[in-house]
Amino acid sequence: VDTQPGRRCGAFHSRKLGRPVQFESGLEERFLRVLEDSPSVLSYQEQPFAIEYGPSGTTRYFPDVLVLLEDGRAFVAEVKADWEMPLQATLR
Repeated sequence: VDTQPGRRCGAFHSRKLGRPVQFESGLEERFLRVLEDSPSVLSYQEQPFAIEYGPSGTTRYFPDVLVLLEDGRAFVAEVKADWEMPLQATLR
């Protein structure tokens, strides 16, 4: 968990996972609590793995959450406020 100054970091106890779940922002905490309360979510893992990139894999990025659904599907979620998202024009 990243502990940058000014970020609201913390943890809460997950009944679904039977352990503390860590978060790095208030928005991330709210998202994790939605997963906690959703009957379609079997389990989830915060910062589940590293993605290495850059020259010789020198930079590592950790996605926010891996979610496993009851039906066997899984997805990775990156939790960001809309103002943190890149502008569409920068993606062209």
